[in-house]
Formats: sequence, structure tokens, C-alpha cells
Amino acid sequence: MSIKVSKVTDDVKSSSDYQKPAAGKHWVAINISATNLDDDELRFSSSCVKVRLSDNTSQSDKYVDYGSRLGYGSLYKGDTTTGDLVYEVSPGQKIKTIDVDCSYGDDRPVRIQAN
Repeated sequence: MSIKVSKVTDDVKSSSDYQKPAAGKHWVAINISATNLDDDELRFSSSCVKVRLSDNTSQSDKYVDYGSRLGYGSLYKGDTTTGDLVYEVSPGQKIKTIDVDCSYGDDRPVRIQAN
């Protein structure tokens, strides 16, 4: 699997008036692409992607109406899925690392350092 993070956007807003981050928090979005380089089918979803914040806490994505949500499902050799994932963070926190791990036996997770 090849992983590419195209953009990290701080303080994104939902396109829905009904979605707001928790009190005192804001949303950060990452635009990510995953490509299957293997001959075997790869199952990929947002649950494969976790972020670690600058305080070393781990976050899962939140469903927020923003951008183009990352697709999920089967990726066959050469297939790519690209989209946005949104995370809720406290003031002063930044995304430190992005970990991609779909738990496929002997595969190792991919860690991307965020700037």
C-alpha cells in the first residue's frame, strides 16, 4: 500500500449548520490517498487511519460534512481512494503523526510525520 497525505487543513468548518465541534475544540482535516500496490485485494477504510496529536493522544476521525469524505471498500491492484478525514482537537494541539494500519497480519503500519 502507498499512502500520500496531500494537505492538512486546520480549523475546518462543516457545510452543515448542525455540525459543530465540541465546546472549546476545533476540527482539523487531512486529505489522504491510499493506493494498492499488491496483487491481492486490499480492504481500506477510515478506521485504518489514526492520528496522534502533539500531546501524544490518539484520535479517530469524526464524520463531518467537509470536503470529499475518504472512500472505503475493496482496492484492487493499482486502485486508489482519495478523500478527507476530519479530527476534533483541543486548542494548541496539532497533528503530530498519521498512522495507517489496516491489520493485515504481517503488514507493518505506515507512520507519516506531520509538520
